[in-house]
Amino acid sequence: MINKRVAENHLQPSQIGFFLRLETTSTYYPLALLLDVPNKSRRLESDGSPNVPSVTVFFRPLHLSIKRFTSLIGKRISVESDGSYVAFCPRSIDINRNNYGATTNPNPMQFKPPSSSLGQLHGVPFSEAMDAASDLKQIYDDFDKTPAGKKDPNKCKALLKFPDGTIFWSSKMAIDADGPAAGPGRGSGTQLDPGTGQNDTTFHYPGTKKGLASEVVPYIVLPGGSFGRKTGLKIGDMAIVIFGDKIAAAICGDLGPTKKIGEGSIRIHEHLHPPAPDPCIRNQQGFCRRIHDVSIDEDVLFFAFPGSRIVSGLTQETIETKVKGNAFALYNKLRGV
Repeated sequence: MINKRVAENHLQPSQIGFFLRLETTSTYYPLALLLDVPNKSRRLESDGSPNVPSVTVFFRPLHLSIKRFTSLIGKRISVESDGSYVAFCPRSIDINRNNYGATTNPNPMQFKPPSSSLGQLHGVPFSEAMDAASDLKQIYDDFDKTPAGKKDPNKCKALLKFPDGTIFWSSKMAIDADGPAAGPGRGSGTQLDPGTGQNDTTFHYPGTKKGLASEVVPYIVLPGGSFGRKTGLKIGDMAIVIFGDKIAAAICGDLGPTKKIGEGSIRIHEHLHPPAPDPCIRNQQGFCRRIHDVSIDEDVLFFAFPGSRIVSGLTQETIETKVKGNAFALYNKLRGV
């Protein structure tokens, strides 16, 4: 049964996009408060029915002159006021003008993770995430409808932002072989992928002009264009990649096409194998001779952390260990571990 609970919210001046988590005995309902009000204590009261998954929220302001405020965050958020009460909720709502309440089916989940990955997602607050850069996702979706996209679709099922700034997306993951040779007997990007490979990556080790070797560095590719500006992600930031029951740390190491999302190095594919396919045709030493022309078709889960770049101390010998430590620390923080 959902019982009535009361939560206190202390607002900061001009705090736009403040998030609450209204607790009930059965679940959490995220509430997005979008009001510019003085620093005052507010009380939120919620009522729910054990049979109908809905929540009614009332907000009593001390000084509020607005009549109506609507913002596109997540889905639809509406605020109604008669000068004494305000009702708000982060989903499409039906205003009841008699009690100035808003009733909705909260259904806060923006994304339904694949069941095979649930073991690696414990504690991830998907219910608090909101759509991020929906115009970009539309670009990826539109590309999938083109002849080129039908051959290699993005299958971007979500592009979300968590309250702490973490960016998440679910998509396919193609193999990116770009970068110099990892060492003697190894191939460079143009040898590993004769069709489109390059011998450099956007990321260079600090103080050098040397890029990341795809065979030995777990990196992912960020889309080009406005993706970085709209998400806050930059080359060098940390990431976590999940496919099926496997999880691995990565660095944002290269930039890709504007209309495509979901690429990763040979090394990150190896970390996810199996269930991911072996990315390489191998020589007698086990080194990659050429990449397979394959992708992980869908349901690769990416968590990337803006502002997490490691600024010094990275070499080909140390990068994987340092990235793993930093990326998992950020992921565990997101999960509340």
